[in-house]
Amino acid sequence: YAATAFVYGQTGSGKTYTISGPQDAHAASQGPQTWGLVQHSLDALFQAIEQERQRPGIPVSRVVQASYLEIYNEQIIDLLNPSSGPLPIRWSSSAGFYVENQIKMDCDALEDCHHVLNEGLRNRSVRAHALNDYSSRSHALLTLYVNVVEAVPQAGDSLRKHGKLCFVDLAGSERLAETKNAGDARTESVNINQSLTTLGRCIAMLSDPKRKADHVPFRDSKLTQLLADALGGKAYMLMIACITLLPAQVPESINTLRYAQRA
Repeated sequence: YAATAFVYGQTGSGKTYTISGPQDAHAASQGPQTWGLVQHSLDALFQAIEQERQRPGIPVSRVVQASYLEIYNEQIIDLLNPSSGPLPIRWSSSAGFYVENQIKMDCDALEDCHHVLNEGLRNRSVRAHALNDYSSRSHALLTLYVNVVEAVPQAGDSLRKHGKLCFVDLAGSERLAETKNAGDARTESVNINQSLTTLGRCIAMLSDPKRKADHVPFRDSKLTQLLADALGGKAYMLMIACITLLPAQVPESINTLRYAQRA
């Protein structure tokens, strides 16, 4: 069982707010009315787990873990341990693409997941530019792993189930002329746009029945490597397209909607 939700749109269109709520500590502490998609999903997950625990019947063990990664300038950084440096992506026939040595935190309660989320948000790469005072300069992937072991008394064995729920906050698509980025910021923008272009190519190929047999360029970016199982596998996927109401940004809003249409 696997599902992925990701937000796409130009810089400053509300992607991070949509997926994880306000970044202001006071606003974020006001409860469910300020939650983003992540917090509401986590709340629903732990409510479902608690309801299952209260049901009489066969003993069931449930373990929830969380990881939080960012892709910054085509390098994988563990937001739960950023000092560890860039992490390598490996591939195996059984697991597909995976990040080696990433931290997976045990989450016994909703509060543990909130701690993981807040820790990752604090460590994420951000920068101000002409269009946004708090622009995310990386793609961020928060992943929940749910492992269930259910006893099967009549067989003297157990049934194991594995679920994965991934939330992806994509860095904003940018026009260099509008952001006025230079130096390191320009390099960030180029890497962001290239990875988003590769993601768009993969989505376009997978959504076109005539091109499904073609080679899908998952290996062309770190982002598409980490999303390969979600894009090309049997996972459920939700794309949220974020646009701004500013008249000056209509061309970028149209590009976002076209991007979403391909999905």
